[in-house]
Amino acid sequence: NVGFFALTKGAMDGVIRPLAYGWEFIIPEPGRQSISNVSRNAAYPVRLVSLLLQGRLKDSGSETGHFLINSTLGVAGLFDPAGHFGVLTRSEDVGQAFGSWGVGSGFYLFIPLMGPSSGRDGVGKVFDTALTPTSYVPGLSWFFAFNSLSLNLEPYDALVRSQRDLYGVTRAMWAVKRQVDVEDYTIPEVAFASAGADLSLGALTTRPTDASFAAKARDR
Repeated sequence: NVGFFALTKGAMDGVIRPLAYGWEFIIPEPGRQSISNVSRNAAYPVRLVSLLLQGRLKDSGSETGHFLINSTLGVAGLFDPAGHFGVLTRSEDVGQAFGSWGVGSGFYLFIPLMGPSSGRDGVGKVFDTALTPTSYVPGLSWFFAFNSLSLNLEPYDALVRSQRDLYGVTRAMWAVKRQVDVEDYTIPEVAFASAGADLSLGALTTRPTDASFAAKARDR
């Protein structure tokens, strides 16, 4: 896992990231977001099958409505009118369905050039790939992943700058996020009311005036 992580990070920093910045420069954000919308719309079969495997028929109907609206009014998914109409979509995959059945994540697995996974979710990815139409067009899935990266370069760079043990942090963050995905956890409204969400979120804008502050820290 550590070796595959190092290989992937080397490819990311040496090749993929510079190219993504070039793509960001050439294609304005609305254009890249539209490409991302098409990618998500095309993955509808994955989300539908996952929801059906979990017995969530109402959510399956909502997901289908979202797909049909965006495929028609949204011009093959380039735009997201369904989101404006309040028709919900969810982040679902077959690995999550396995998790909802009580299947444990098993061993941690870092897949080269694809990222963190597990024994359970690695098997799920096989089904996800088979269910995604764009997987049958050579190179298209990789292009969509590359385009998605161009929309998330700043968070990636911030994470790299802030962490010395990026492998451990990546593994921990993935594990937490995956558990949240499987449990479909959402923060209860009462928690926002009792915590004073406006003040909490406002703290996110607080930062040192010295941009090099983090680099000077001896103990992080």
